[in-house]
Amino acid sequence: MREHLLPMVGPMIRYFHRRGMTKAVRQDMLLHLAGDLARPAQTDSRAQLRLAIVFLDISSYTPITEVMGDAVAARIVERFSELVHGAATRFEGRIVDRVGDAFLLIFPEPRTAVTCALEIEKCTAAEPQFPAVRGAVHWGDVLYQEGGYIGGSLNIASRVATQAAPHQILATAAVRDEIGVLSRVRFTPLGKRRLKGLGEELELFEVQSEDAKGVERIRDPVCGMEMATTEVGARLVVRGQELAFCCERCLRVFLTVPERYGAAGDV
Repeated sequence: MREHLLPMVGPMIRYFHRRGMTKAVRQDMLLHLAGDLARPAQTDSRAQLRLAIVFLDISSYTPITEVMGDAVAARIVERFSELVHGAATRFEGRIVDRVGDAFLLIFPEPRTAVTCALEIEKCTAAEPQFPAVRGAVHWGDVLYQEGGYIGGSLNIASRVATQAAPHQILATAAVRDEIGVLSRVRFTPLGKRRLKGLGEELELFEVQSEDAKGVERIRDPVCGMEMATTEVGARLVVRGQELAFCCERCLRVFLTVPERYGAAGDV
């Protein structure tokens, strides 16, 4: 096997190196020739860039971890990572950080950032069983230093994401103003909000795709998992209302402390 495989190693390395180098050169050209998309600062150690920042996480990650355990939560994050990586590759984005279930991505401009965020939310919502995803998009200056990015714009994207509801993608006014009009995408104004750690209020918009089709999803009241009607693991009638659970484990947890989930009385 080694005799057959060794002759392939060299050509494979050269092939992937050429692909990586081509992409790196293209990105470098965009950053240096696209005007306001990148503005190098007068310093030897770092450069100031204007980039689109996307922050995404799972809205019910904590209850899933508490109820289902770390192993199940890890599998969910692994699948989420696959979907994020796939979409980021298709839309020329780059994943620069990941903490637990949260992903931080950057894009050269906000149009592809918004489109990618909507695509990731769409893909996760199409999974048979998967928790709802939320996120935020911001357009602003960051500092590139030692292979990473720092700056207040990253903090803004993270803070805005905490304001998002399940399945909701929020965008700042900076994103809305830079994009102007984006085909098949609506920007619904939500007004100004004061976010923790930020001195000034930010005007936020909800970003929605006009092509999105509503799919019936059922939410587990215990762990927050969402599922198609065909993926329900257990059902229970409480005061005439039917509740659905992703598995029997969540049903048992519910029966132990129903009042914790807003149910009491006849079960």
